[in-house]
Amino acid sequence: MHRVWVSCVSTLMLLAMLTSGSFADRWGEYGEFAKPQEAMDPTPAGTGHIGEVASGTFVQFRFSVPEDEAVGYWVRLANVVAYTGKGTSYQLVLRRDAENGAIVHTGVLLTNGDRWNDANRGVVDLTEAITQADRERGYIDVFVTGMVEGDDWTVYRQGSRQALAYAAVMSPEMRRQMIAAQALKDSGIALIPMPSQIEVTPGEQLKISASTRIVYSEGASDSIVFTANELRTIIAERCGLELPVVAIQAPEDGDLFIHLAGPTLVEPTGKEADSYALNVSATGADVSGMAEAGCMYGAMTLGQMVRPNGEGGVSLPVCTVEDEPAFEYRIIQYDIARGQTVNVDYVKRVIRELARCKINGLLFYMEDDFRFTKYPFLGREGTFTPEKATELSTYARQYHVQLIPQFEALGHAGAVLSHPEME
Repeated sequence: MHRVWVSCVSTLMLLAMLTSGSFADRWGEYGEFAKPQEAMDPTPAGTGHIGEVASGTFVQFRFSVPEDEAVGYWVRLANVVAYTGKGTSYQLVLRRDAENGAIVHTGVLLTNGDRWNDANRGVVDLTEAITQADRERGYIDVFVTGMVEGDDWTVYRQGSRQALAYAAVMSPEMRRQMIAAQALKDSGIALIPMPSQIEVTPGEQLKISASTRIVYSEGASDSIVFTANELRTIIAERCGLELPVVAIQAPEDGDLFIHLAGPTLVEPTGKEADSYALNVSATGADVSGMAEAGCMYGAMTLGQMVRPNGEGGVSLPVCTVEDEPAFEYRIIQYDIARGQTVNVDYVKRVIRELARCKINGLLFYMEDDFRFTKYPFLGREGTFTPEKATELSTYARQYHVQLIPQFEALGHAGAVLSHPEME
């Protein structure tokens, strides 16, 4: 029996690479592996910017280059900006070694200074420009200019805004992950987000039928019961198979068992509370969470793995997952200050789908978008009310999602202060 153990920090990226077979977007393929490279003297150092620089005038940057050949090398020149932003044409040009050296990059011609500034925050691929001589001496000189009409440009020194280079060197670990990513692809596993670690047994499956049970221990909390029923809903949506949900004293062969990992001396908090282990064998599946949130996230991973098996049935790949989020707070912002109404059923659907992807916070950006009990004249028709907020908060808590109101003030308070009652 052959197993593949994967550390999945970058597996989605590698799956995309293996699927497309294209190496055109190196940053998308290797950026997760890239390590920052130092900007070296004579890169402008200090604070503030260097003053107006005329169109076509070059400024020298120097970036370190690793000794080993990199599969990707990029620079990010976020400190190269339009001087006033009021020009009519902006274009970034990079040469190597000297002001009259070979052109290694010509940026898109833009007619707006702010857009040019934004574009310069992206990475520029210089992989093909790096030579053996650069690797031997340990750096590359990049001469930067802005071809500008109706304006000048400037460079912020490293102490204010940093220019950075990144290099991705093909390591044994990267090669292992590429092999493992192929194994995941072959097993039909595509998860959002990918777990921290997953062990796959290629070719082996847990077959699921109408008699398969989703089970939890007798006396389990309402949260665990809710999670079991949510898993039932997901499997029905994905495969059309409605499984029974049962309280049991002990799991039996074929069961999908959801439970807490066990008593701990200290109650788990933060990321630990969201962690879980998932074990799928040919005779059943076991989801154990360090806390109730972890049980939910483990069940969501299990639900994403369920699929038709090509034999007229439904199955799960045999695997072992150990997962803990990289961030304690995983929040999506929803801007409702642009005329949207707050449709309760729609927001519930958003909460449900976010939870299935292990997002645990939904932040509402609001200006004049809440009908306060004390100020009933505020808020547009159809916007937030205390009743809607209470109903949605109660719903979200079942999914371990926190609703966060962000009510803008100061410079964004015009909509509120425009009401005659506020004069």
